[in-house]
This record gives sequence, structure tokens and C-alpha cells, in this order.
Amino acid sequence: MVQKNIVCEGLRCCVHSKAAFIDWCMESSKESRNMLIQAMMNADGREGFFESSQMGSVVKKSILWNQEQKEHVFDAIIRRKLLKRGQEELPQLLAAAVGPALNMDHEEVQVESILFLAYAIVRNETCREAIMEYAEKEGETCYDAYKNSSYKDSDFLSWFLVADRLPASMAVGLIERIRLEEEAAEDSDADEHRRYKDLTEILEKGYRNLKNQLKKAEYIDGSMFQKIVQDSNDMVHAASEMMVLLVIAEELEIPVHEDYDFYLGLQILESYEEDLETLPEPEITENGGRRLHRNLQKGHPRMESYYTCYYLDGTETERTVPDPGTVFEYFHLNLRMLAGIELEQKDIDFICSLSEGMKWQEYKQTLLIASLCKYIHSLQQLCEKNDPEEYRYRQRRAEKDRKEFLNKIENLQSRTAYLEQKKRELENCLEQCEKEKEKLKVKIQNTEEKNALEREELISLRNYVFPFTQTGGKGAGVIQTESAKTGCEWIGCVQTENARTESQTGCAQTENARTKSAQTENARTKSAQTENARTKSAQTEYIQTENPSTESARTERVRTECARTECARTECAQIGCARAGRAQAESAQTEHAQAECVLQERARTECAQKVHLQTVDSQAKAYQNHEESHRTEDYAALMKGEKMLIIGGHINWQRKMKQYLPRSQFLSSDNLHFDNSVLHCKRYIIFNTDVLKHGLYYKIIGQRKKEQKILYVHGNNIDKILQDINRQISS
Repeated sequence: MVQKNIVCEGLRCCVHSKAAFIDWCMESSKESRNMLIQAMMNADGREGFFESSQMGSVVKKSILWNQEQKEHVFDAIIRRKLLKRGQEELPQLLAAAVGPALNMDHEEVQVESILFLAYAIVRNETCREAIMEYAEKEGETCYDAYKNSSYKDSDFLSWFLVADRLPASMAVGLIERIRLEEEAAEDSDADEHRRYKDLTEILEKGYRNLKNQLKKAEYIDGSMFQKIVQDSNDMVHAASEMMVLLVIAEELEIPVHEDYDFYLGLQILESYEEDLETLPEPEITENGGRRLHRNLQKGHPRMESYYTCYYLDGTETERTVPDPGTVFEYFHLNLRMLAGIELEQKDIDFICSLSEGMKWQEYKQTLLIASLCKYIHSLQQLCEKNDPEEYRYRQRRAEKDRKEFLNKIENLQSRTAYLEQKKRELENCLEQCEKEKEKLKVKIQNTEEKNALEREELISLRNYVFPFTQTGGKGAGVIQTESAKTGCEWIGCVQTENARTESQTGCAQTENARTKSAQTENARTKSAQTENARTKSAQTEYIQTENPSTESARTERVRTECARTECARTECAQIGCARAGRAQAESAQTEHAQAECVLQERARTECAQKVHLQTVDSQAKAYQNHEESHRTEDYAALMKGEKMLIIGGHINWQRKMKQYLPRSQFLSSDNLHFDNSVLHCKRYIIFNTDVLKHGLYYKIIGQRKKEQKILYVHGNNIDKILQDINRQISS
């Protein structure tokens, strides 16, 4: 499998420079090795480097020569001697030689490779021709990738002439295209392999000597870097060749031996990395420049235009420098072309600040150089503006923006129509729910009123039945007395109650049957009393018709018969009253059971109505949650294609956010040693301030690009956070 780490991610290396420096001292020469061993012997009593063992009169000293021991030797001997120098400034060569050991040990150094590779391609004629041939086929995609990269606004192209700027932009665009396809995985593996192969073929055409050296070598070490530096007069070109050497070695799968010379080359790459991207800011001493400006302006009022100064000083007879006009004419130019170029006040102050003792003739020469630089800069801007490739890019960009804008409008319109339809559906559903709710409220109110009336009727019925249930076991005399008074009233109350409870037909019919049986018993008792009265009258008539001699005996018998008849009547009345009392008790118990059934039925009805109301409320809440979830999905869909880096927050919150933003990358709050490549091609950097460490925050802020936008969120509510992110992105 083709390795693409250096091209896609840059050169990354974990430095162990102290141990490498000790190895370099031991291997470079015999004198340096003896000096280091002697210094270790002298410091052994203080540092304890060696372990001593004695065999007779011979003392043997040994040392465990590992990486930690080498670093201990460096700190105890070399660093200690450097610290003794105090405030003395180290010589430049010595500072460069020990720089990696003092400043880079145990650090993970990362050097961006894209600008070094582009510089190496442009400065090699064969590579420059190869990249322009490749641009004829893939020029549009490469130029678009360059214009969309972060290097478009950098000062990298200022290293080249106008003719070399197009190959430089094509080289940067090709590498950016490889990186973008690696991250986005838009094409197949074969396509990515092809573009990477195109880049390596372009490099191998111009740097075939490096490839031939690598084919003979078993590994790469710092000696190859030294040879490249010795053979080159341009240090930036030498650093670029080092990067090309590493890329070709990675293609051939040749290992790298990280010795101290390799770390010295790594120091060179790191020092020139920032210079390739940004120009140094000039130091301006404004006070001195303005003072010299005022002194020179006293004799020469027009200092901002070189042509004016040249015209005013043209009558001078003595000239200490050649006439610039003659030089211009030799190259078919006219000095009058500079008449329209005038410097600003800050430009004149800068020229005057270069030397406080500058004289007028020296100022004129510097003014000529500054005017030509300004003229060349305007020509470069004009060439870039009228460049055919730039013109085609602007046309493609405008057409692409127009299509994206139209697609966005179409998507928004379709989305708006969909949301309007959903809104109408939800409004209709909500209206139906409200109507159903009002109906249920009215129904519940009617049911409650009906239940209240029936409850009052049942209470009155209980109050009526209760005395009968309490007097069911009393003596027959009380029942006999009360039955005669309340018999009819009780029958009427039962009939009235039966009329009120028509729904309970079976129980009411049973109660009526019992009441009729009690009435039949009373009728039998009355018929028995009537029969006794007839018997008594017949006996009286018989007594009157009997003889007078047996009148006393007959009278006695009549009295006896009357007493017996009276006892029979009493017994019949007692039996009838007992039967009526039992019938009343049974009817009261039946009424009580009926009342309990009615109350239970009412309770069931109320429970069912409450359950229905809860169901309606839950449906309304479900509609609301459904709408909120749709809104969350809309926000997530709008940001789904964005590449973001989300830092901080709880681990569970990050896990949920990954479901909505799958193409974003996440860093936990305690990951201080993260890979810096996670910041590449990220348009937005989002901090969750709820769980965030200050060290991680300041590290991200220090390493981000200027065009990367910082967003802040807090909390764990996914919906609110997505809304907040969408609001900050749109603002």
C-alpha cells in the first residue's frame, strides 16, 4: 500500500535529541569520544555514572548505556557547562549545533510539507515543465483547490516571479486535491492512488539523482541531509530537497534513522516553514525617520515622487552616480513612466528610518528602488487580474455560486412548502384535539352533575333504609305497631324509588314481588279476623236460641272460645309482622347493594374519562415533540456537510452530537496531546464551555488558522445547541 503520511499530514517526528547528541559525540571522532569519557569519569563521583567492581587489584567500571543514561550524561556534563556561561551569548555556530538538543528534546515536531514540495517543483525546471503539462489536463481542479485553500491569502507566491506563480499555485492545488480527497473520501481508492502517483512521478522526473541514491541505501540518516546542504547555495531549496527525499523514501518504503544530523535538518525545516508562508514585518523607527524626513524636506519639498526629484535636480553638473535616465533608455524605457508613482507618508518614513545619516543622493537612489518596487507590485496585481486561468476560475466560481444559490433557494422553497404543509396538518390536528377536549370537558361536567344528583338520591335512600336494617331484630310488638302505621308509606317509597331507578329493572321487580307477598299475607290476616267475627256472631245467636238452664255453661264455653280465638288472632298478627319485617330488611339490603353497584359504575366511568383525557394530552405532547424533533433534524441537516472540530463537553454529549454531525471531529477536554492535523480543513471550531480545560483552549487558539471561525456553546440540550450553532454560523 502506498504511504501518504508526509504528503497528506506533513512530517511528524518525536525528537530524542539529547541521546542522539551523545551518540554523535561518541561516533564522530576519537578525540570527541575520549573527551566525553574523561568528562564522565571526572563527574562520576558527583553523578554516579559507573558501577565499580573489584577483582583483586583491578577495578572494573561499567555503565548501562541506554537512552535515559545518555540524557543524564548530556544534562550533567554538556548542559551544565553551557549554563556556567551565564549571560554570555553563544556563538552562532555553537548555538545552531546544540539547538536541537537544548530546544527540541522530547517534543513532537510537525513540519508542513506542502509549501516545501511546491517550492521544490517550481525551482526545478524539469518539475516545472511536468506540472504545467499536468495542468493542461487537471488545471481547473488544481486551481480551484488552490483558490479554496488557506494558502491563497498567504505570502508564498511572493517568493516567485510572475511567470513562476502559476506553476506554484498548480503544485499547491495538486497536493491540496490529494488531501481533500483523502479526508472526504469522495473518490475511490484507485483514483486517490492515481493522483498521488502523479505527484511522485513529477518529483522523480526532476530529482532522479535523489531516487538513485535511495535505491542504493538501506536507510536514511542525517548524512544525506548534510550532503544536500553542502551542494546547495539556497537554504530554502536545500530544505525543500530534504522534504522531497523523505517523500521518495516513503514511496520506496525505506526506513529513517533519526541521528543527530537528522535532527539538525529537522531544525532547518522548522525554521524555514513560517518564512515560506508569511513575510517578516519590517522594523520601523518612526521618530528617526520623521526627523530625517523633515531635515531633507527643507531643501527638497517634493520627496514623494522620484521623477519630480530627478527633474528638479537635472541641472546639477556634478554627479556621483550614473544617470538613471540613460539606463532606462538602454532597456527601451522612459524615466517619465515613473511620473505617476508617488509614495505615501508612511513609505517615506520607512525609507528615512533605514539610515539616520542618509544624504540626499542616497535617498534618491533608495526612492528610485522604492518607486520601481511599487511599479512592479502594481504590474503583478494587473497580471494576476488579467491571467486567463484566474479569469476562467472567476467564471467557474461565479457559475458555481449561482447554481449553489439557486439550489439553496429551491431547497428552501421546498422546505418552506413542506413546513407549511406540516404546520397546517398540525394546526388541524391541534384544532381537532381542542374540540375533542372541549367535548370531553362538557361530557365530564354533565357526568359530574349527574353523579352528584344520583349521589344525593342514594344518600337519601340510605338514610331511609338505615332505620329498617337497625330494627330488623327487635320484638314483634314494636314491628306490629310500626307496620300498621308505615306499611302504605313504605310501599309508596319503594314504588317511587323503583320509578327513579328504571335501569335496575330486575332488582326492582324482585322487590315488588316481595312487597306483594307481604300485602297478600296482610289480606289473609284480615280474612281470618273476618271469619272469627262471623263465628262469634253465630255462637251468640246459638246461645240466644239455647235453653236458659245451660246458659251459664254456654257462656263459659263462649268465653273460652273467644279467648282461644283472640290468641289465634294475636299469633297470626305476630307471624304477619315478622314476615313483613324480614321482607323490609331484605329489600333494604337489596337497595344497599344496588347503590354500591351504581357508585362503582360511576367510578369506572370517571376513570375511563380521565384516561381518555390523559391520552389526548399525550397525543398533543407527541405532536409537539414530533415538531421539535423535525426542527432538530432540519438544523442538523443544514450543518451535516460542514467540517467542524468540536472540543469539550461531556463524553455522552459528544456521543449524541456525533449522530447529528457525523463528518465533524471531536476532542475530549483532557486530550492535551492531540494530533495537530485535526485542525486542517476545519471551517468551524466549537468549544463547549461546560467541560473544557484552559490548556487545551489556549493550545487550539494558538494553532488555528485565521479563517477558522470560533463558536462557543454550553449545556447538554442537543436541540438548543444545534439551534445556537446554526445561529452563530448564519450571523
